[in-house]
Amino acid sequence: MSKEDKMTETLIDWATEPHPESSDREFSYEVEPEAHYNYYGDRGVADLYIREIEDMDDGRTFYYDKLYEIKSESAVRSATGANEIMRQFNKMRKYFYKDESRSVPTEVHFELLFLPTEATIEHLIENMTLYQNCQKSKLCEEVPSAYDDTAPAIVTVRDGSEGISQPVRLTSPYVEVEDGTSWKSALKEIGGDNSSHQTVINLLENLGY
Repeated sequence: MSKEDKMTETLIDWATEPHPESSDREFSYEVEPEAHYNYYGDRGVADLYIREIEDMDDGRTFYYDKLYEIKSESAVRSATGANEIMRQFNKMRKYFYKDESRSVPTEVHFELLFLPTEATIEHLIENMTLYQNCQKSKLCEEVPSAYDDTAPAIVTVRDGSEGISQPVRLTSPYVEVEDGTSWKSALKEIGGDNSSHQTVINLLENLGY
C-alpha cells in the first residue's frame, strides 16, 4: 500500500467515525477515493471525496463535503514544480462542482495535503508564498466556503502514523510565517500534544531551522 493510500484510509476512518459530541444526531456518509470530474474537457481526479450527510430535526438535510489532494514525496519529485501542483489543486476547486453529475453541498472543505518528509517540508518552504496565497483565493463559485473569505481552502501537512491529529498549516495567528524558522516558532507557540506538529518541528530541525 502506498503512503497516499494509507493516508486516504486514515482520512476516511477519521471522517466517518462517530461524533461523540453529537451522539443524538444522525449522520451518514458517501466516500469516493479517486473521484473523477469532467466539465467540458476540464477533467481531473480528486484523491478523496467524502460527503457527510446530516438529517436535521426541522426536516432539512445538511451536506458537508471534504475534497482532498494528497501529495507524497514521490508526487512532489515527479511534478515539474509547485505551479503544477497548484494548477491541479485549483482545477479541482474550480471544476469539481461544475460537473453536472456532482450535486452541490451545503458547505465544502478543500485541502491540499502533504505527507511529512524532509523533501516535502523543504518544498513547502521554498514555495511558501505561493501556497499561502492559494489559501486566499475562492475558486468554487457554486458552494459557500466552510471558512471565511481569507481561507476557502487550506494547505496542510498531516502525519497519519497515529491517526489524524490537527493539521499543520502554513499560517499562524501568533507569528508571521515566512520561512522555516518562523514556521517552527509558530508551531512551538501553538504547543500541545499534536503528532503532526511535532513531526514537522522535528523535520524543520533536521533541515537546520
